[in-house]
Amino acid sequence: MATLPLPVYPGIALRNGAFGPDTALVQTQLSGLGFPTSIDGIYGASTTQAVRAYQASKGLTPDGVTGYNTWTSLVQTWAAQYPQDPVPYPGVVVGQGTVGSMPKYLQQGLNSLRVLYPAQPQLAGDGVYGSGTAQSVRIFQRQFALTMDGQAGAVTWKKFIQARQA
Repeated sequence: MATLPLPVYPGIALRNGAFGPDTALVQTQLSGLGFPTSIDGIYGASTTQAVRAYQASKGLTPDGVTGYNTWTSLVQTWAAQYPQDPVPYPGVVVGQGTVGSMPKYLQQGLNSLRVLYPAQPQLAGDGVYGSGTAQSVRIFQRQFALTMDGQAGAVTWKKFIQARQA
């Protein structure tokens, strides 16, 4: 089984008011590590409180903000506790218009799969889920007989992780 790289820090701190797949990934990991919060992709009071509790448990400054140190700790702790699922489905669809670490992770992964699946186009890996990424996801979905909607929902994400681990 291949070791998967972990999602890179999105470059900006996630805090109250943030939204999208990066926030949903933080929520998924927090909940799975025993710091429950809703998994809706919206960084609100519940997520802030869960982040504070997680930070305090790890000796990090409990400010409720997911900055570089908290992000890195969270993804590494998750991967160590769940090696069979090192990058969980973030809980929300990663699709066209999404920007951040989750689209970048998907783009880099699809690029790495080109060795086994040469029909996959080379993606920029810029973290912007545009039409090229959507097309690449549709090609991936076709290769694995999935619904070809160009979005990385739960079923596509699971197959993507399985293909990367092969």
